[in-house]
Amino acid sequence: MKAELNSKANYKSAILALSIFTVISGILSTLFGVLVLPVSAASLAALMIYDKSTKRIPTVISACLVFLFNLVIGIFSGEPIPSLSLEIIFIAFVIAFMYTKGSEKGECAFWITAIASLFIVIAFVLDGFYAVGEVSLSALKEHYLGIYSAFKDEFLTGINGITSSLGDGNAAVLISPDDALVLFNSLVNSLISVIVICGFVIAGVTFKVFGAIVGRIDREPSTVYNWRFSTSNVFAYFYIALLLLSLFAGASTDIFSLTVSNLYTVLSVVYAYVGYNYVSALLINSPRRGFMKLVLFLALFSATSLAIGILSIMGITFTFTHNKLKREE
Repeated sequence: MKAELNSKANYKSAILALSIFTVISGILSTLFGVLVLPVSAASLAALMIYDKSTKRIPTVISACLVFLFNLVIGIFSGEPIPSLSLEIIFIAFVIAFMYTKGSEKGECAFWITAIASLFIVIAFVLDGFYAVGEVSLSALKEHYLGIYSAFKDEFLTGINGITSSLGDGNAAVLISPDDALVLFNSLVNSLISVIVICGFVIAGVTFKVFGAIVGRIDREPSTVYNWRFSTSNVFAYFYIALLLLSLFAGASTDIFSLTVSNLYTVLSVVYAYVGYNYVSALLINSPRRGFMKLVLFLALFSATSLAIGILSIMGITFTFTHNKLKREE
């Protein structure tokens, strides 16, 4: 995709503003972590796209400053490996490269999600090394096993303490110890999907910020606005297959069942997001659009599982329809 600044934006001023914004947000990301990371990555990606200088000096300087600030702050806080700045640079490069290449947004989202998920795992590993004071896999394993045991004890104690009044002055435990243990293990087994979903959220927020920046300064803002997230029919059919497999997998804890469960959870969220965008698009011309979106938003939090299930089905339907229309064009 061709990216050019609009006629109202002076090239030098725009590049300087993007550079300053990238560095400031990069510094804030070292202090506030992933809360600001999407802003820094999106602004750096925009800078990479619009920087037309021969050696890309503004881009290189901005990326180096983000890296150095992250390194210096990390050294003073006892965490010298600047992984956060590396994540920002990698995400920005992938977005800039795939956007200018004209790649599908769904493909770009896949790689951004993979990068963000990988760095979440790296953060856990580094935090473990910092906590134990040595680079040792055995010490790392022992450290997190200790955290696992502590959380399990607290969880079981809290759940087993929940009682219900029987009306005659007595009380009954609502959840048995065995059921509480099963619930805890199911939560632990879903950690992989939680990490990937967090990575997907980081990708989504980064795209939103990137779209806002590019849409404001580009000569043809419709280009980035029309760069929409979608998937191929192959992924849609794969999700349907996982849906059917999950019905048979049940609460089993073997590797196959856990893999199916985690993949199903991740794709449920992905297609729920597609479905949410589809419903939002349908509400554009509605006179009560704001109210309807508020109702939809509240439904996601009041009946999360049901709402995600319904939206994911709508997302699948939209995917098939959208891809069919693309083929007919």
